[in-house]
Amino acid sequence: MLRWLRGLSVTLVLIASIATGAVLTVQNATPVPLDLLFIALTPRPLGIWLIASFIVGATVALGFSSWAIGRARFGRRVAGVANRKSTND
Repeated sequence: MLRWLRGLSVTLVLIASIATGAVLTVQNATPVPLDLLFIALTPRPLGIWLIASFIVGATVALGFSSWAIGRARFGRRVAGVANRKSTND
């Protein structure tokens, strides 16, 4: 029963994200140059820079959270092996 609710909520979040991205792109059409430390990028609409920053931020957050979860699982696995070795002795 909850599977369809989860699917519905994921679909609604996805639709809301796409709609927000479309509104950002349409409402912020002013070209803005982006100057990084050593790189000057060509002017693009502000909406594109905003969407790109959201995508980069989400990707970095997903990478760090995956790393943290993997590290925690590995730590639990190592602790479990050490615990089994100490109880067998």
